[in-house]
Amino acid sequence: NSNIAGTEAIINCHEKLLTSNNIIQMNSLMLDQYQNVQELILSKNNLTLISSATFIKLKHMKKLDLSDNFLSEMYIDALVESNNLDELNYSNNKLKVFDNIIFDKLSTITKLNLSHNYIEILKSTIMSTPITNLIVLDLSHNNITFIDDAFLKPFVHLQYLNLSFNKITSISENTFLQLPDLRILMINNNFLSLINFNELPQNLTELNIGYNKIIKLLSEPSQIHVANINFTNISQLEHLHISGNSLSNFPNMTLRRLKVLDISNNNFSHIPIYLSSENYPSLNTVIVSGNPIKNLTLHSKLRLQSFVANNITFVEKINYDTFLKLEAPINDCINLTISNNEKLIFIDEKALDHMNACFVDLSNNKINYISPKLLLSSNGTLKINNGINLQGNPFACDCSLQWMLSDLVPQLYVINPSILNNLRCATPPSLSNKRMVHWYKWKKKIFCDDIAELSDLSEKYIVHLEGVSEQKVITIESSPGLLAILGSAILVLIVLFVIGILLTQKLEKKRSRKNRRF
Repeated sequence: NSNIAGTEAIINCHEKLLTSNNIIQMNSLMLDQYQNVQELILSKNNLTLISSATFIKLKHMKKLDLSDNFLSEMYIDALVESNNLDELNYSNNKLKVFDNIIFDKLSTITKLNLSHNYIEILKSTIMSTPITNLIVLDLSHNNITFIDDAFLKPFVHLQYLNLSFNKITSISENTFLQLPDLRILMINNNFLSLINFNELPQNLTELNIGYNKIIKLLSEPSQIHVANINFTNISQLEHLHISGNSLSNFPNMTLRRLKVLDISNNNFSHIPIYLSSENYPSLNTVIVSGNPIKNLTLHSKLRLQSFVANNITFVEKINYDTFLKLEAPINDCINLTISNNEKLIFIDEKALDHMNACFVDLSNNKINYISPKLLLSSNGTLKINNGINLQGNPFACDCSLQWMLSDLVPQLYVINPSILNNLRCATPPSLSNKRMVHWYKWKKKIFCDDIAELSDLSEKYIVHLEGVSEQKVITIESSPGLLAILGSAILVLIVLFVIGILLTQKLEKKRSRKNRRF
């Protein structure tokens, strides 16, 4: 398949199996008529070999996709004829060794994808010649155990480096410092036990070191390099992901541009003391989920747009001062997510008083009571701009929660009906698993009256829509007058039925007496 635009062409031979004995047959591609081809896709063709004459006609090719084949070598001689090659995709092949000598002959490449191979060894044949064009290098999903300084040194303008999903256990101190233009470093899912922020390049904007075996983060200059390394490194960092490690302490450091911090699934027993707006003035998102935290109290003032604390096993309550130091940015609001915490049973009615909240998610905790003062202002309107998600909590539907039916459910129904889908009662037994929205616009105080009676009536006389996403709920109510009328009517019918039986019997007796006279 080809797509020709002017003098440019894209030839797509994905999974065409253009092979004979797993060697590509270029005659079948008819490339002679497309010498100006710009992109050639040969992925998933069971290729094991590429001859040196394969691409000899393609002088202007910029993109070449050889992914999902069985190539065990780079076949530089076959590629070198394409002296304009910009992007090369060699992912999902059988490479075991990669030598940076390829860039000596293919100096035009800016993006190289070597992911999902079997690379164990990174050879550095080029020792001092700078590789000026390479910007993106993807070595993820290989078997790399160590990165040698000499291998990365030539990549003076590299901006994106992906080393994730390898077997790297350590990194020497100069490995990344020699990459001054590096912006994004992905080294998650390896076996690192230590990261020193002072050994990272200054212009780094995104760092993902999640799911290693890190037990310590260093931010202070090492003793050996006190004289020539100051903590000015990673000053441009905006995203820091260190989830899934074994960290229990977070260093005292300043990252003025940091926007997103993910410290989930570590061993923090409390919110880090040094986590503050003073140290991180640009921070807008913090994720502390999956840590063995017992108390979510913040120790320092922090302005955020999003705070996430999910799946925390040990937290049992949120006191009035838990989030006293957590605020929304000026002229903005904050999204607060505290869900799926199996022991969280209580939240103080003043816990959100100071906070301009966009949306609060308290779903799937163990909360059985919510004070109206937590969510409603003095005039009964909802304090939280975009609503609150209380689904999946075991609410005790007694008179103390009648306000939820009377004031909260109607407002949430207007804002976002979907957050009422699983808002249910857990107790008493007569209302167990009943959705609160079933009583939408019900005039009686359901949770304050005879619950057993009301529950029975609701089953007989309430007609409602099961899907809360509908815009209308139809309610037909019973009343004492209606019940009295129905009762009287039934009684009259019974009396008439009895009278009819008696009259029938009397007439039958008269007929019997007349018959005896003849």
